[in-house]
Amino acid sequence: MRSATFVAFLFGIVGAYSANTTSAPHDLNVRLMTYNVRWATPSPESNEEKWSVRRPHMAAQINAITAGRPESLMCMQEVVEQQLLDLSTDLGSKWAHVGVGRDDGVAAGEFSPIFYRPDAWRLVDNRTYWLSETPDVPGSKGWDAAMARLVTVGNFTHVETGFPFVFMCTHFDDQGSLAQRKSAEFLVNLTQEWESAAGDMTPVFMGGDLNVESDHAAYQILVAEGALHDVRDVTTASRRSGFIHTYTGFNNVNWGNLLWVPFAILTSKLGAWLGFAAQPVVSNLNTNADDMRIDYLFVRNTAAKGVDFLSHAVLPNQFEDGMFISDHRPVVADVSFDLSSSA
Repeated sequence: MRSATFVAFLFGIVGAYSANTTSAPHDLNVRLMTYNVRWATPSPESNEEKWSVRRPHMAAQINAITAGRPESLMCMQEVVEQQLLDLSTDLGSKWAHVGVGRDDGVAAGEFSPIFYRPDAWRLVDNRTYWLSETPDVPGSKGWDAAMARLVTVGNFTHVETGFPFVFMCTHFDDQGSLAQRKSAEFLVNLTQEWESAAGDMTPVFMGGDLNVESDHAAYQILVAEGALHDVRDVTTASRRSGFIHTYTGFNNVNWGNLLWVPFAILTSKLGAWLGFAAQPVVSNLNTNADDMRIDYLFVRNTAAKGVDFLSHAVLPNQFEDGMFISDHRPVVADVSFDLSSSA
């Protein structure tokens, strides 16, 4: 990976708006990220590197995303204990995290942690709920879920201004359709409860890997009227950049497209010879048919505390060296709050 290339790309798409905008003295800018880091499997898939190889690249990427932004809040999925320790080391002592292992409520199984900087945010409270009929029971599986799933909640106040902020991090089951729908219903209610408990108009955001696309019933429950809003959708088009799909797997080439190319070239040349206008052969060989948009950032109230949605971007998970940092792409959003209107 060429770090200069990454930094240029990162600040070109995420910072396109903020780089040309001078924040008012009474604005608080917060960067949010959700990133499924891919767990440290002992048996990597084809074209997947071991965690020990991916680790420094991921750390460099996350450090670049948050550089100079102490108010950043990061939500991650598939983080096993060793990865949590590794990332804590790589991010440095200025960072802290909340979250527990999903299998026992301590350290077993995957975490969905929230990383924050205590010099920017004071942790008021944090809770873990399992996405099940018994949300207070560690390791409980819900409905038709294949595995235990959870949501991590962090209730913060900004150290300098006392500004309140609630951030949630979740990871839906990948198999149980009923569990996905019930999890969505649970989280709609939970965000409403935390909004009420934390105080009128307190911003409540949620990030996560839902394992469903936007046409799925679970997603539709989340964005129903009176529920949540997809941050991408409430960010104007001129402030959205990067990719659309957030899950890529570890596949480089769409073989269906690749096998079609020789025929396409032949017919294109034949058409040109016969006098027809040339047509593009293929838009992108690296577009995989299995790519999906399943990682999201949501907001409860689009008017809370004078919020302004500055940018939304889906960043790369693969660079010129060809190595996948993860099988998911990080999703990053910048939001701003007018402190003069929230006193």
